[in-house]
Amino acid sequence: MPLRAPEELHVTAPQPLNRSTGRGVIGHRTSAQFAPVRSPSGLPCVPASLALLQSAATLPFLELVVALDHLRRPRRIPDGASLTESEVDALLIRSRTRGIKRLRDAWSVSRLGAESRMESHLHYVLASMGLDDLELQADLHDRAGAWIGRFDQVDRARRRILEYDGEQHRTDRQQYLRDLTRLDRAREIGYKILRAHAEDFHPQRLHETEGRLCAFLGRAPRPLRAGLARRFSER
Repeated sequence: MPLRAPEELHVTAPQPLNRSTGRGVIGHRTSAQFAPVRSPSGLPCVPASLALLQSAATLPFLELVVALDHLRRPRRIPDGASLTESEVDALLIRSRTRGIKRLRDAWSVSRLGAESRMESHLHYVLASMGLDDLELQADLHDRAGAWIGRFDQVDRARRRILEYDGEQHRTDRQQYLRDLTRLDRAREIGYKILRAHAEDFHPQRLHETEGRLCAFLGRAPRPLRAGLARRFSER
């Protein structure tokens, strides 16, 4: 699923430096004091908090949610980009930048537990229907108490599991076999499983995917507040 974002590179220079210019470059100047951080490839970048504020008015609403899902995950690599919930809350309270209301709405949709962009997209689609209340990264155990595995999204009351099936689940043979065993054991204790794929989130198939999700979960969409519904309609 391609990232839906502008191709231009945004370059921010602290005052009194001049704005960057060039083909494919959008230059900015800021009076904010910040220390650049380095990407894994060595590119100097603004800190995650400033990047969020700068992208609030330019990124599609979906991509803001994906970014927030990623940033709230525990840091996996040294100096990896992350923000705590309290840091994001403080940022949203004190900031008055353009697009801050969109960012606040994206934060209300973001959840801890989405471990990939497509897992974020799956819970985003559920959120657009008012149904994003499944347990993320849920551990299941069999009747004897033995651990079965961890699953992307689980509705324990209805015994339903939603999984995003990425390419790595087939290209890695050992991962593929582990997944088969894990899913079979979940079925043995009464769970039904729906596996989503990247193609399910293409715009031309999204309406069909929403219907499949509702039918599988045995639930009807619930109304959203008007402001949030407008955000989801951006797609």
